[in-house]
Amino acid sequence: AVRTGCGKSQTSRAVTAELKSPDHTVFSIESTGLHDPGVHAFVAAAIREGLVAACHDASEGGVLVALAEMAIGAELGVEWIADDGVLAPFAERCGRYLVEARDAKALLRFGSRDTGAVRIAPIGRVTAEPTLRLDGRGRPISELRSAWSWTREAEPVSV
Repeated sequence: AVRTGCGKSQTSRAVTAELKSPDHTVFSIESTGLHDPGVHAFVAAAIREGLVAACHDASEGGVLVALAEMAIGAELGVEWIADDGVLAPFAERCGRYLVEARDAKALLRFGSRDTGAVRIAPIGRVTAEPTLRLDGRGRPISELRSAWSWTREAEPVSV
């Protein structure tokens, strides 16, 4: 546990990449400009405010890969809810975070105070069923974990 000068534990404020709770919303948060560091400060501030349950970068493999990794670690599922054309599932971009919001409305209110340096879009809904769903089709998280961890010879997984 991390201790402050007063001896109080800060582990309750720790944020990991694993999804935390069904019915939470996962948002994509990215800068509106190219390589704008404001997105990092925004996400750090949202974490400090206690708005973020889980957070993962989506720079390698894209948003859908990052969502799968968040679900694999949690034994929870996630349903893709992003509008078509708003966010490509495998689009890679530096400075993009996936954030599971403890309270979606509070995160959006917090984001509305920003000067426009970040774009916040809902992309997923956490589910109790351990399945990654996209366009009505889904794959069990156990299959994705096997393919991701390389613990066995996995057949290609299509979503």
